[in-house]
Amino acid sequence: MTSPTNKVFVNIQAMRAIAALMVVFGHSLVPKEFPLIEGALNIFHSFAYAGVDVFFVLSGFIISMAATRENGGPFFLRARHAMVFLLKRFVRIFPVYWIILGISVFASHWHVLAPAGFAHESWPVIFLLTQANWLVQQAWTLSFELYFYGVVSLVLLIAPQRYYRCMALLMAIQAAIVFSVTDPDSQMWTNALILEFGMGCCVAFFLQKQIRISATLLLLCGLAFFLRGAVLTSDMIASQHIQLHSLERMMTFGVASMLILYAALKFETGKQFIAGPRMQFLGDASYAIYLLHMTLLVVIGALFKNAMLAGVLPKYAEVLITVALSIACCIVFYSWVERPMLAWLKARIKLLQMAAGFAVT
Repeated sequence: MTSPTNKVFVNIQAMRAIAALMVVFGHSLVPKEFPLIEGALNIFHSFAYAGVDVFFVLSGFIISMAATRENGGPFFLRARHAMVFLLKRFVRIFPVYWIILGISVFASHWHVLAPAGFAHESWPVIFLLTQANWLVQQAWTLSFELYFYGVVSLVLLIAPQRYYRCMALLMAIQAAIVFSVTDPDSQMWTNALILEFGMGCCVAFFLQKQIRISATLLLLCGLAFFLRGAVLTSDMIASQHIQLHSLERMMTFGVASMLILYAALKFETGKQFIAGPRMQFLGDASYAIYLLHMTLLVVIGALFKNAMLAGVLPKYAEVLITVALSIACCIVFYSWVERPMLAWLKARIKLLQMAAGFAVT
């Protein structure tokens, strides 16, 4: 029987697929363009952006499950494990991002992606050191991912055998920072969304300790928190705000994502519900879908106008075709570029590990 630490969970991939599609449709379906279902789309927009919160909680879980495979050892061994961890994360994040950034730069010469007067600083955008990234707008979340990876690598360097205790301490410090500043959203390192990674760590801890709790109860509680976040967002939209502040997001959508994730894992380990292969495939492609879709939506939408097709088709048909083509292109990118490239890079990392003389995990 596969241990929970090493198991690849299908339902996690399904959650990644759902989170990515939430963001895609949230960016593409503008309520005022669909007057017949404007009310329904307003409801959808009140929680569509929470796909980001789902991703953060999932990342905290996945990274924690991988990090707890390390058993410590002397300092030089811990240092090598921390370096390999960072190298794997670098390979997972940057090559795909750089290719999509290049696509966006090329597209920006043909169709403006950034608002008028906006000037990019090249190096911060290239190395994800800024959240002001109009070329790949969704990449602001990758800055948070890198911050979390830095925290995890520090734990792997200091005391990997006490991973959860160290993460609890660091997240407690992070929470103290969040609650002590007057405007936590102004800086990434004070932003409450960082705590959502800690929520994913909690799920990994509970799963490894095999704490028993009803999956159905977890799901219902998670949906209740999601509904609360949607209601609060609806109130914000009415006052011309688009999203909740980070602390409110963390306390609603973050908690909801944590509970729903644990429910999904319990459903799968109990063989009550396991997502199908199509959702798993979309989950595998979710990184490409998430990063690339915005540029494609803009470019394909511009093609409709340049081809004089805007207004020929009903608005809903034009939007659905644009979304379908965008997702299809993202899947092609994943299948023909991302997957083979990552396979090649991972093989090189394994060779490097073997050459360095320590275990390949």
